[in-house]
Amino acid sequence: MSCSTKKTNGPDLALIEEFTTPWDRQYPPVFVGREAEFEIVEENCRRALDLCRQGEQTADHIVVFRGAPGAGKSSLLAHIRKFWIGENDPLVVSVPVRILKNTGALVRIIGEHVLPSEVKELDQKTVSTTRGGTGGVWPIEIDQSQTRETGPMQSEFNVLEKSMPAKKWKRPVCLLVDEIQTVTKEHGDCLLKLHLGEHGLPIVLVCAGLANSAEKLQQAMSPRLTIGNMCTLAALPPAEVQSCVKQMFDRCRINYNSDQLEGIGGEIATRSEGWPQHVRTATAALFGGLVETRGDLGTVDFAAVEQQAVAYRENSYLARQSKEMGRSVRLVANVLKMIPEGGAPADHVVDIIKAKADPMGQRAGRLPKGMDAEDFLDHLIHYGILQPDEDGMLSCPIPSLRTWLIDRAVPITKK
Repeated sequence: MSCSTKKTNGPDLALIEEFTTPWDRQYPPVFVGREAEFEIVEENCRRALDLCRQGEQTADHIVVFRGAPGAGKSSLLAHIRKFWIGENDPLVVSVPVRILKNTGALVRIIGEHVLPSEVKELDQKTVSTTRGGTGGVWPIEIDQSQTRETGPMQSEFNVLEKSMPAKKWKRPVCLLVDEIQTVTKEHGDCLLKLHLGEHGLPIVLVCAGLANSAEKLQQAMSPRLTIGNMCTLAALPPAEVQSCVKQMFDRCRINYNSDQLEGIGGEIATRSEGWPQHVRTATAALFGGLVETRGDLGTVDFAAVEQQAVAYRENSYLARQSKEMGRSVRLVANVLKMIPEGGAPADHVVDIIKAKADPMGQRAGRLPKGMDAEDFLDHLIHYGILQPDEDGMLSCPIPSLRTWLIDRAVPITKK
């Protein structure tokens, strides 16, 4: 039975126009799914606060969301920022990766959120006698001249703990960091202090990065890192894609019936393969069609909508290509064709790369200059061409991307 969903005042044309942007790396018009991932962050925040109040170390509270470009990592962090805004919610603090090079700078940012008036007061008291009157001096107790070579460095977090003892913490800090795959050993000292939790403060580090983020974190922190909260973001199920379409229709006051919703939602789920970036671009194309019809769903040119969605999708694939992949198009295609549907372990993929690389043939079939097979595999993972599942098996996370990369090499192969 087809039921009608009635709207008032007609379609919101301004909002429909706003939804035509194939947005990326920002909060989407509606957010669906990822309940399990959100619960992991919530549980870590709760546990860290409990340990803090008990006077225990708050170790191992690092959550890493990893995935290929377009998996919705940044959107998930943005959702956390938007969702937790109440006084009883975890205190969300977002910082760029570069801040993790300086623990004192990170502690100051956290202090400005947790103890804004106290930090301001300390700055005012010391501004006339320190740093030439420039201000911004808290935490002042840290001797920044100390190094690992001269002796154990007093943790900057101890200054925060002195200002805010464990018993006074009423909510945890949810520290959000995007692009975590860019960390280096320069970030290692701060990351290790957060990981070990010797400060006893309820600080939960929530990171988002590409599929090789865990390896990059381990390299930055040496072998001390053990992440129990590693989440690989995958495609959205059809029901969540349909929910996304419904919420967007409702917000824009689009008139639709259940058959239309099921058909359009199912089509977008199939065409996008549930990949969040492609869901976004497919709905952007749809709303572009709705602009043309002034919100009348029944007269949308769906052929033109699909053509625009395909263009958006292919543009995203082109943007994902590195110069190295562009010069080794045939090698990429041949490697992808050899990886089984269920994926392959990393050492097996390395063997495939070695077998398929043709050092004497066309450049498109060679390894990029300066790379061996292991380097090239890391490169493919970094750019989201291959992604590990929970068992460490590597495969291309988006079937249409795999097809596009293989088809792209056909003209070269035929020459």
